[in-house]
Amino acid sequence: MCPGPVATNFNKVAGVKFNLRSMSSQYVASYAVKKMFKKKLIILPGIKIKIARILAKISPEKLVARVCYHMQEKKK
Repeated sequence: MCPGPVATNFNKVAGVKFNLRSMSSQYVASYAVKKMFKKKLIILPGIKIKIARILAKISPEKLVARVCYHMQEKKK
């Protein structure tokens, strides 16, 4: 399960802000259960996360690492 940003109460309490728009936890949970019953091994709700996964597969590892670092650094 690789949902990306999910809107949860924890995020509100911790003051976490994401660069991408968060999906609702209810949507992510129901999507995950549906895909689980279809015996999916990798579950990626949302088109942005699917595109990011494809780009990560075809991009050089150093570039992927820099992008991930930059995205996480903004959360500080």
